[in-house]
Amino acid sequence: MPTPTHHAIAQTVKAGLIKVIVTTNFDKLMEQALIMILIFPTVIASADSFKGASPLIHTDVAIVKINGDLLVSAS
Repeated sequence: MPTPTHHAIAQTVKAGLIKVIVTTNFDKLMEQALIMILIFPTVIASADSFKGASPLIHTDVAIVKINGDLLVSAS
């Protein structure tokens, strides 16, 4: 369950003040908070997802997970 901090960041994204979230967290709580307000982020959590991603300038919102993602195997 996303925390109040996740929801506050999501509202900041909704307001257009943030486009890229860089996190060391490997859970999906930030994505969940965004999806709850109908924002669907591009998630970059591995070398493969980075290579295949559109340039950040072309995304509405991106989450960059520098430690990877709990449910995505590292490459």
